[in-house]
Order: sequence, then structure tokens, then C-alpha cells
Amino acid sequence: MYLKIKIETTSNTAPTDYRRHFMYIIKSLAKGTKFEDMVLSRERLSKPYTFSVEFLELDKITSDEITYSSSLVFQISSPISEFIEVLASKAPTINGMKLFRGEIKNIDVSIQPHEEITSNSATFKILGGAVLIRNKKGKDYYVLPFDEDFEDSFKYLLRVKINHFKDTYPYYFDEIKDLNLELVDYDLTTMAIKHYGGYVKGFRGKMTIKASRELLNLIHKLGVGVRTSQGFGMVRVLSMK
Repeated sequence: MYLKIKIETTSNTAPTDYRRHFMYIIKSLAKGTKFEDMVLSRERLSKPYTFSVEFLELDKITSDEITYSSSLVFQISSPISEFIEVLASKAPTINGMKLFRGEIKNIDVSIQPHEEITSNSATFKILGGAVLIRNKKGKDYYVLPFDEDFEDSFKYLLRVKINHFKDTYPYYFDEIKDLNLELVDYDLTTMAIKHYGGYVKGFRGKMTIKASRELLNLIHKLGVGVRTSQGFGMVRVLSMK
């Protein structure tokens, strides 16, 4: 399941470096709950959730600013249903919170079910953008769709992430046994994404993945790539085969 929060703000502009504001909101919602340590963890590995932000009725986007209709949709996805339920129960507390140059003046909160994947192949659309980073000889580097090691890196990083979750949160992830997958096809474009005052190299578009149904449904809830808890890699199902 995922949490959908429609937000109305008193301002109609947002910085292009907007993800950090929503990371703060998630931290504030998790504070004082059983999930506080998970959300506030400083481990470099991704946390078991992702989010995306859709600005409604976009007017203009510059390198520094987004102009929109004063309404946006904030979505948080996780395979840990209790985590989503806890955030939903605390979501009303963000009314009146400062956001961008104004504040949140109204919210509409709902919990939505993920579309269940019933086949062994699914095409996903990446919402906002995704990031892949690998370490070679002690140095991190971005992996992009045109790189020779893109497919290997995509599969490797997914296995590392899920195995970490299986060790750390076995109650929620132990049923995932088969981590094999095939990138059947992908139509992706690269993008520079402003984040924390700098830029990260990422990609967006769609990708078709062949894997077990359990793994495909987990990808649907977890997202793809790294830094998912920073607002990268959330996906939606376009089709199944």
C-alpha cells in the first residue's frame, strides 16, 4: 500500500531542490513511533520506503524554481504496511507546517492499494527520476542507461538492498526467496536532478522487468535504484505480460 497526501500550500512556488522538504516531513511523521530509528538511520543503504511528489498544473520550471497551482500530491510507498498506516495516522499534524515560502493550509489523506502484479513480467514507469551509484576502487560513480554495466549494476544493487532488508527487517522481507531478474527492455533518458544544493545524475522513463511475482510486487512497493528514501525511484505499473 502507499500513502497519498494531497497538499494545498499558501505559496505557488517550490525550489527544484524540493525533495529534502518532504524528507523532513517523513521524519516528523515518524518521530515518536516504532519506525523513528528506521527513518532517522544514517546507514548509506536505502531504507525500505520511497516517495514521489507531483506538482499539479505546472506553470513554469526553471533551474531553481517550480511554479505550480498551489496543489501537489505527496506519495509514500513501502512494503511495510504498518509504516504506511502510522504515517497516515499522523499526517493531519502537518497542517500549518512551513513548506517552501509558505505553509501547508489543507491536506487530504488516503491509503491506496498497490495494483497487484499477477504475471512474471511488468513494465514500470519511474516517477520523478531514479539514481544508480556503484563503488569502484573506493570511489562512488553514477551508472547511467548508456553505460555497459547498467544492467549488471541495476540487478546487483537491487540484490544488495533486498538482502540488507531481509537481514534487518526479516519479518517483512523473509518471504522473498528468488532475487533473479531480467531487464527485458528499457526506454530511459538521463537527467540532472538538483538535490541538497548540488546535482545528481539520474534517469527517467520506463523499464520492463521479468522476475518472480513476489519480486515484481516488492519492486513496485520499494522503487528502483538507490536513495529511494530521498525521493528517487518510485514506480507505477504500466502493463503486465
